[in-house]
Amino acid sequence: MAETCKTCRDLLAAALDLCVRARKMDEQDRRVATLAASVDGASWVESGRFDEYVRRHNIHYPDRSIAPKSATIHLWVQEQYDTDLAAWERNARHHLTQGCNSPKDTK
Repeated sequence: MAETCKTCRDLLAAALDLCVRARKMDEQDRRVATLAASVDGASWVESGRFDEYVRRHNIHYPDRSIAPKSATIHLWVQEQYDTDLAAWERNARHHLTQGCNSPKDTK
């Protein structure tokens, strides 16, 4: 099996981190959208029925989970994610076009 260069490993680790961050933001978006689509979201939350709905939903749809707790995604979190994603894409494209043969990419 061919050994993966350090840059490729670093890029993969960064990509996985970006995926986790994106999923967390998606969970919050789904929470907001679900409550917005309900007739009376506030009473749904206050009664505890929304928490039960989220729990059941997340069991049946783990790939489309809803955040169990509300956490407002501030604009700077989204901006930082977008900045990090653009930097990762730029670095990945550069490395893929240059290849893994540079001396600094060894172990």
